[in-house]
Amino acid sequence: HFASGETSMEEQFGALEAENGIATITFAVISAVLKIGLLVAVGMKLELQGMLNGPKRKCLSALAMDVCLPCLLFSDVLPEAEGKLIAEGWQLLLLPPIYAAVGALIGVLCCLVAGTPTQHLGAA
Repeated sequence: HFASGETSMEEQFGALEAENGIATITFAVISAVLKIGLLVAVGMKLELQGMLNGPKRKCLSALAMDVCLPCLLFSDVLPEAEGKLIAEGWQLLLLPPIYAAVGALIGVLCCLVAGTPTQHLGAA
């Protein structure tokens, strides 16, 4: 019956299992982002009360985005990840650095072709 296009119960269960794993990971990511949203709300309350100045604001912002968000994402998402999902999504680990490098190279080439003055290079 496999030749007729029907799928076996094992294949259907595997597909359902993968969808459930992705849904669990998605929920973990949303949960982590909501936690950061709570931290932002606390920062807004402190700002409205006048408790933050420039350096404190910059420090809290860096702490939230550069430390807390990655920690929350990895601590909530990694326990939910299965080897099968990682094996299927290995490209997500490899492709972003390649895209960034290609984008940077295209940007440099565009600057050279457009004749951007050297004092502007690296300003962004």
